[in-house]
Amino acid sequence: MLRTNLFLLLFSFNITAAEIKVSYTPIKPYSYLNDKNEVKGKCPDLAKTLFHDTKFKIRDIYLPWKRTLLNAKKGDVDLIICISKSPDREKYLHFSEPMGHFGYYLVTNKNIPKLNLKDKELIKKLLPYRIVMNSGSNVGDPALQKLVERKNTVFVKSTSVILEMIAKNRGDYAILPKDSIYHFLNDRIGKKLRIYKTPIKKKYVYSAVSKKSKNITVDWLNRKLKNNNLDKSLDFDRP
Repeated sequence: MLRTNLFLLLFSFNITAAEIKVSYTPIKPYSYLNDKNEVKGKCPDLAKTLFHDTKFKIRDIYLPWKRTLLNAKKGDVDLIICISKSPDREKYLHFSEPMGHFGYYLVTNKNIPKLNLKDKELIKKLLPYRIVMNSGSNVGDPALQKLVERKNTVFVKSTSVILEMIAKNRGDYAILPKDSIYHFLNDRIGKKLRIYKTPIKKKYVYSAVSKKSKNITVDWLNRKLKNNNLDKSLDFDRP
C-alpha cells in the first residue's frame, strides 16, 4: 500500500512539474515585451498553439540572441520557436520540420542605384556587383546558388558586420532573409540603407529542441506542428 501511494505521488509530481522553457529574442513583431512585461508576437502565439492541449507548464525566456543560443547549448532552455537552420546550430539543436518561410531581401547603400526587382534576370544583373552574404546559411533557391558559387562573393558570418559593410560602401548589395536583417538593424545604420523585398525564393523557418532537453523531443514537436497545420504553411513576411 505504501509503495502504491509512493508511486502515485511520484507520478502526480511528474505530471504537474513538467515545465518547458521556451526561448525568444527581441525582434518585433515576432517576439517582444509589451507594457506588462509579457512576451508577445507571432512566435509566442505559435507556442500557445503548440501547447494549448498539453499539460506542460510553459515558461517564457526572453533574452538577446547570443544568450538564447548559449542557453540552448547548455540545455537551460528546451525549445526555440522561430529559428533558421545552420550547420553550427545543428551541433546542439534538433530542428523541426519547416514551419514556414521568410523571403530574401536586398540591402544596399542609398548611394547605389536601385535595380528593377521584378526583373526575371535579377540574379544575373547582380553578378557584376560586390555581393555580401551570410556564411553557412542554407540558400534553398537555385538561382541564388549562382551567387553562392561565384568566386568574388564575400561571405561573412555576422549579419551585423554585413550591414555595417554595406553602410560603409564596402559592398554593393547584401542578400539576407528578413529575420536576420531586423535582428541587427538599428537607426544609425538604417539611415544609410535601402531594404527591398526580392522575388528570390524562401528561406525556411523552424523550431528547435535543445539536444540536452529532458522534457520534449523533436519527434513530439513535429507531430504537434503537423496536427496544428503548421508545417511549411506560414508566411513570416506578413505582419
